[in-house]
Amino acid sequence: MRQSALILMLVLALPARARWTPVTRPSTHGLSSVCALSPSAVWAVGDGGQAFFTEDSGASWSQQVTGIADDLLSVSFATPRAGWVSGVGGSAAGTQDGGGFWARQVVAVDDYGLGAPDSVAPIAAASADTAWAVARWSDVTAVCRTTDAGRNWVSVRYSNHSYFAPNTVYTLAAVSSQQVWLLASRIDTAGNFGPVLLRTENAGTDWEIVPLPATQLNQPTSPHWEAALAPVSATETWAYARDAVRGGSALFHVTRSATGAWSAASWDVNAGIRSMRFAAGGQGILVGDATSQTADGFATVRRTANPGGLSLCASFPSATLGFGVAADGSACQWMPDAPGDADGSGQVDLLDAVAALRVVRSGGQTDAITLGILDLAPPGGNGQVTEADVAAILKTAGGTG
Repeated sequence: MRQSALILMLVLALPARARWTPVTRPSTHGLSSVCALSPSAVWAVGDGGQAFFTEDSGASWSQQVTGIADDLLSVSFATPRAGWVSGVGGSAAGTQDGGGFWARQVVAVDDYGLGAPDSVAPIAAASADTAWAVARWSDVTAVCRTTDAGRNWVSVRYSNHSYFAPNTVYTLAAVSSQQVWLLASRIDTAGNFGPVLLRTENAGTDWEIVPLPATQLNQPTSPHWEAALAPVSATETWAYARDAVRGGSALFHVTRSATGAWSAASWDVNAGIRSMRFAAGGQGILVGDATSQTADGFATVRRTANPGGLSLCASFPSATLGFGVAADGSACQWMPDAPGDADGSGQVDLLDAVAALRVVRSGGQTDAITLGILDLAPPGGNGQVTEADVAAILKTAGGTG
């Protein structure tokens, strides 16, 4: 009985089943970034300065004129009206009227005499007036901020550039106008480059260095990382980095205790991750080469293939709903399955009931629970899923025993 209870707990710890469903294709060219403001309102950007907007959950898309011809790499909106796009060659533009008019903006202040940056990405809208961005010249980066809706951008000092100080910034995430996280590299005491987190609670006036444990990412040569951040609060975040040249990647979960001490757990993950969303309690979703869900801080994980096996960039307006875009110009929506929907048809039907009945008759209690039978028909306190429970699915589906 204890073993059955343990199996039940492990199954119920998994997140609700969900899947990607293709929506109308926005573009025939590549898409690289998406920002979902709500389950229905979504922005997507990509090659050739293209920007698209839907207000009907991807049933239709309208192309927007940003005035940028270079490839766009990032899009972020703080409100339905205030947002920014940025990309290759330092290109950036902002809107204050929901995309009706886009104003070109100079994000990067060239403090190094290197000319225009190779790229500005990511860009993160924190409020209608405030946004943060990373400008990149090869391995040289600058963290930039505007507080006047993009009329002026300034460089924010995050490092004293000493030997052991953080150097290249790979991504950032804004919790608010004042609270920002950075993922950067720095040389450790062993002489290797490794990842480190920085956080500010006063808009960059002061930065606190949050150390991360050594992983396979720590190497003696300057890294080229792909990175993602998913802040939960000012004292908790999830971070990911992957070495694009040598391979190897790591996922980190960082928290601060009531006494102010930082702790970090890490996992070696064999997958490319481009987007993450986490909530308190360890409920999260990680999207890239595939899609992984966890409801318990990565103790258990459910992995789902992406449509066409494509790598996705994704945005989630809630814990259960999201949108993804791919390099072939396609888009898809992440939605939970109906409880008991075993065949993925999007509804509970007779085929689901037949599948569940076979499982129960073969004694497969755990599989039956995974199919969602308990969500539809709690087993009445007997600790087992029975044919009577499966009959509830038949009734829900409009069938007969």
